[in-house]
Amino acid sequence: MTFVLVELPSLAALAAVAKLSEQTVARRDEGWDVGLVGAFFYTFTDAGDVASGSVKLRTRMMQADVGEDPATGSASCALASYLALEHGRAGQRVDFELTQGVEMGRKSDVLVQVQLGPDKELKEVRLGGGAVTIMEGKLFI
Repeated sequence: MTFVLVELPSLAALAAVAKLSEQTVARRDEGWDVGLVGAFFYTFTDAGDVASGSVKLRTRMMQADVGEDPATGSASCALASYLALEHGRAGQRVDFELTQGVEMGRKSDVLVQVQLGPDKELKEVRLGGGAVTIMEGKLFI
């Protein structure tokens, strides 16, 4: 999966992110136009001090013409890995706490731990967090 990672300057800017339309997706650069199914935009504020080893982020994930996702483990891992590689140190472990879904009333906390190797390569990425039941049903055949 490919995510477009967009850092925004404030929580107000994050809150203003709207559902993406087909027209928004059509403006992507050539080579990134993989159709609406692959159009994932993960927005975040304040990458913080990755060198400290502990980072808290507020995030939102939008998929074109589908809407917002309250908790996105794959996007969280992609963002945490990118930030650790860009701002971390060789051999460092960085713990990320990403809070998502606030604007849609479904707050989710996603935890990602990134371990960098001695050559500053990704050695290990761990995903965690809790889940709550929001609906249940039965399928009768």
